[in-house]
Amino acid sequence: MPSKNLSYFLSAICHNLVVVENRRKLSEAVINKTNRQLAKRLVLVLQQKKIWLAAMESCTGGALINEITNIPGASNITQGGFITYSVAQKIAQGVPAALVKKHSVYSPQVAVAMAYQARQKVKGSDLGVGITGILAYDKKERRRNPIDNIDMAVIYKDKLSVKKILLAPQSSRSMAKAIIVNQALKDILKFCS
Repeated sequence: MPSKNLSYFLSAICHNLVVVENRRKLSEAVINKTNRQLAKRLVLVLQQKKIWLAAMESCTGGALINEITNIPGASNITQGGFITYSVAQKIAQGVPAALVKKHSVYSPQVAVAMAYQARQKVKGSDLGVGITGILAYDKKERRRNPIDNIDMAVIYKDKLSVKKILLAPQSSRSMAKAIIVNQALKDILKFCS
């Protein structure tokens, strides 16, 4: 298990943050087919390298782990993860409340903490993924962060990848989730290759 703590990864955000803008409309059938292909490749790569993955997902509602576990052999690379849709669940899984208060639950800092805690809490995991963001406003709440603004972090060993994904408005939440999963699968593959 890597020796770096959460503070180490939080301090590395400014050097690792990349903004990915996806402003084009895509076909849901095309993106889903691509995601299946990427997930198959990911399962093979992680099996070959004996890397175990864990995720803590918020706005994707478990879509990343779902895509991976649709592939035979996924049980050789992941034991699962967490769906932490609410702030309370993120905090219950170890995301520091002070971090949420300081930066907002929709921030790269919280995505990093989610990735770190996923890797720490799912025993035997080498790689952690954290995904947080807003796909639509709750009419009862005022938010200071824009919708379709997703933060994602991947931690493997002592390396960190942080992305801010800016999505074009999509026809459905499922389409937005599919695009986020697509970016996550690509990032994990790139990170581990």
